[in-house]
Amino acid sequence: FGGNSLFTGVDSRLRYQLRQGSRCRPFVAGAVQHQSWHGQSLLNGLETKLGVGGDCAVAGRPNQRLGLESSLLYNAALNSGRLGGDRVGWQLRLQWQVAIAGGLISTRFDHTTLEDQRGYSQLLADNARRRVSRNSVLVQYRRPLSASGTDLLVNFYHQDQGSSLSLFRTEDTSLEVGLSWRF
Repeated sequence: FGGNSLFTGVDSRLRYQLRQGSRCRPFVAGAVQHQSWHGQSLLNGLETKLGVGGDCAVAGRPNQRLGLESSLLYNAALNSGRLGGDRVGWQLRLQWQVAIAGGLISTRFDHTTLEDQRGYSQLLADNARRRVSRNSVLVQYRRPLSASGTDLLVNFYHQDQGSSLSLFRTEDTSLEVGLSWRF
């Protein structure tokens, strides 16, 4: 924003696969993210996520996998004066992966809903609690270019966010093409 980062997030994730090597692999997952807003520490939060899901090979198609994950979200305000206070919500994630033409296409659809636990601001909609509903899709194509660990990456991302407060309604789309090196 204006050439500066809005916030910095540091996170840790854990995923435990319950059955390795089987056609369907159930899992439990958790994550913690510390969100630090530059210039507005009043907005800082600690978000936790706990979910269950699974991914399965598509019957008759060994080059494809489908996955589904459902999670609960809790974003704790690190300052008692944060607008809206703590936030609670849930997320549903659907993933599809297919290996084709020497590469891999991964598609991920997320639906996330969050609601503030108290009114957001007297200045907006008479201190209504903010409810945010966000849909996003990420499509990635990854193809190795050489045995030296160089991959071609093409990413398409689209996000549409609705909100009970019009200030927080957004939509954005990006397309990225690049190289990735593993060493």
